[in-house]
This record gives sequence, C-alpha cells and structure tokens, in this order.
Amino acid sequence: MTTVAITFPGAAGGRVTGEVRGLEGLGADGLVLSRAPWPSPGHDSSGGSAGLLLPRSVLVRVALELAERHPQVGPIVIWPRGVPAEQAAVALAVGALLHAHRPVGGAPPVTCAARPPTRRTRPVLRHLAHVTSDRDVCGSGTVERTVWEVMTAGVPAALAAGVDVRAAA
Repeated sequence: MTTVAITFPGAAGGRVTGEVRGLEGLGADGLVLSRAPWPSPGHDSSGGSAGLLLPRSVLVRVALELAERHPQVGPIVIWPRGVPAEQAAVALAVGALLHAHRPVGGAPPVTCAARPPTRRTRPVLRHLAHVTSDRDVCGSGTVERTVWEVMTAGVPAALAAGVDVRAAA
C-alpha cells in the first residue's frame, strides 16, 4: 500500500495522511477529475475519476473553471505529458487531503505534480508530501515529493497553506 502524508499548520497534529490510488497514464496533456461530472454507462456521476485530454495551453484555465463551476468533481490534477502516473497519483491524494481540511462548499484544490504550465503571475503554492510505499511506486521507503497547487478564486493563500485564519481574527 502507498500512503502520502502532508504537514500543514491547520491540520490536527499538523500532519494528515491518505492513500494514493493508482492512475493510468493519459498519454497526453490533460486533467484528472476525482469524480466524473457526467454519468457513464453502468455508473452514476459519483463513480471513479475521469481523465480529460486537453492542449497544454488551456490546462490551467479549464481546471480552474471546472473547480469553480463544478465543485462536485472534487480535487483536480493538472497532468502535463511526461509526468509519471505515480507522481500524478500523489498530486491527486494531496488534493484530496487539502480538500478534506478546508471549509465545505469551496472550490476543490487544483494540484499538479510538476510546476503547472501557467504564467508566473498566477499564484501557486508548493506543498511537500512525504510518500511512504511498501512497493516501488515513487521509490521504496519514504520519499519527499513536491505538489503544486494553483490557487482558485476565493481561497486565501493563508487558508490554502493551512493557516487557521479564524484563530487570527
């Protein structure tokens, strides 16, 4: 089993863990949605993840629009071509952990296992994830991975970083 742990000040004890699900490669630039927003044959819309193939030039814009207009899809991973499936899976797990520790009703996190293909003016936040695996997924044992989060509108940087903004008020 592969687990991922991230540490941020807003979490109980400062550290939260979750399981890394396997992902199949997209073969091109695209997005992975935690949940498909449309029904597929034999499945309801709450089924598994869904992949969208898109040109690299629109990955960030489409991911942010989906997160803001269709939050039911859950965390979204920007997956540029060339990023290994294991690292994209870690980005999805980190997005799920972040989403679980944010206020209900907000846009889900948009994450990427590599620096997202966006303008330098777009705010991004770097999260360090400690990945522990009993098989050779991201390397046996524990390794540290960087996961980038593209900031969605309405998520203050302090909240995204895990700072409890209510306590500071």
